[in-house]
Amino acid sequence: MFEEIIKILRDKVSVKRNVKEAIELSKQIGHQKNLSLILDILKNAPENSIDVVVCNQLMNKFNRNWAFTCAVHNLLITKELINEASFNSFITMAGKNRQFRAAKNAFDLARKRNLANEITFNSFIVAAGKNSQFEAAQHAFELSKELKLASAITFASFIDVAGKNGQFKAAQDAFDLAKNLELVNEVTFASFIDVAGKNGQFEVAQYAFELAKKWNLANEVTFASFIDAAGKNDKFDEAQKAFELAKSSQLANQITFNSFINAAGKNGQFQASQNAFEMAKEKRLVDKITFASFIDLAGKNGQFKVAQDAFELAKKWRLVNEVTFNSFINIAGKNKQFELAQNVFELAKKWNLANKVTFASFIDAAGKNGQFEAAQNAFALAKRWNLCDCYTFNSFIDAAGKNSQFESAQNAFKQAIILRLADELTFTSFIDLAEKNGRFEVAQNAFELAKRLKFAEKLTIPGFVATMTE
Repeated sequence: MFEEIIKILRDKVSVKRNVKEAIELSKQIGHQKNLSLILDILKNAPENSIDVVVCNQLMNKFNRNWAFTCAVHNLLITKELINEASFNSFITMAGKNRQFRAAKNAFDLARKRNLANEITFNSFIVAAGKNSQFEAAQHAFELSKELKLASAITFASFIDVAGKNGQFKAAQDAFDLAKNLELVNEVTFASFIDVAGKNGQFEVAQYAFELAKKWNLANEVTFASFIDAAGKNDKFDEAQKAFELAKSSQLANQITFNSFINAAGKNGQFQASQNAFEMAKEKRLVDKITFASFIDLAGKNGQFKVAQDAFELAKKWRLVNEVTFNSFINIAGKNKQFELAQNVFELAKKWNLANKVTFASFIDAAGKNGQFEAAQNAFALAKRWNLCDCYTFNSFIDAAGKNSQFESAQNAFKQAIILRLADELTFTSFIDLAEKNGRFEVAQNAFELAKRLKFAEKLTIPGFVATMTE
């Protein structure tokens, strides 16, 4: 990794600084594995050796370390070295790290220092959208238009944000304006088609797709977005026609195939999905998502052997990720193949591809197959590795219940409450389990707690407690 950093720093040193000293600085940084030492080197380096591009590369390289990103960002501000690219990178990272206030502060400072360009506005709109701050995104979008800093990408980003925040009318208005201003490109069309499809507006999505083709602005992503929209809206024939056209137009890539495989699966067309999967393999247009999607789809259609073969091939081709493992563990468990599920779970841990869902899936599989001890061991390990969320607890409570281990379920329920990892399903499952075990007072107490925590809804309440509340 650090040899790679040295190369990046050497290649990216700005000509405005002292190149020799900047390269020497990059060498010092490249040999360090401790981020705090890298910061010390930067803080104590000669003025003319600290290059803004070097710092930007460092922030991007270690973007998962939020404290380090902030420290470098603040250093650039203090030394008056910050530029548009620095602000843009920081705003993007702040958005991804759910640090909206930091993104907003950086955006405001960039504007104050006249360092906000089209990318800055775009970055902030996306960051606001990721953090469910639609009004802030909309305000930035309007401001970008006033300042003539709105490009086709800005429109595409806002359309996407509006759609994800349930603001279809705003997305449609932005799309229509983009067309009028001739600020549309392939991404704009793809974003709007996707938004329209997810909002149940298939005819609108279809109109946009036809217009994109007419204007020669339909690319692989445009086709994939429309195929996905058609699949979500029960229009399989339209999805199939678009898929065939994409292939004949040489506009079918991994994303296109993935969209069609999912669309076919959602519409009960497993054979069409399998044919597309086989073709994708032949053309080497498969990725990790292709395998994960198809394995999940095969399992849901009762095709365990097909799912198993796809999983083995994914391993062989090293096209596995957490989702691939999670899907197959879930399928193996449902098909009473516990030993296979356990082997896959162990492999996921060995390959560092076990996440919270992996643990929850295995606990569920163990519970369904009467292997409570295995479920209990996985649950304990998930807690030790900090890989627990509400789904992990829910899976274990359910597994304990299925295996007549009420005390273990009750202890897990109490832990979930203390750790604030209990949701509505946690309460519903535990109350139901308590009733089935004749622990009516425990069920009633859990229900009263659910009411206090605003988790209680009558439709999810089991029989005995529901009767008592009427």
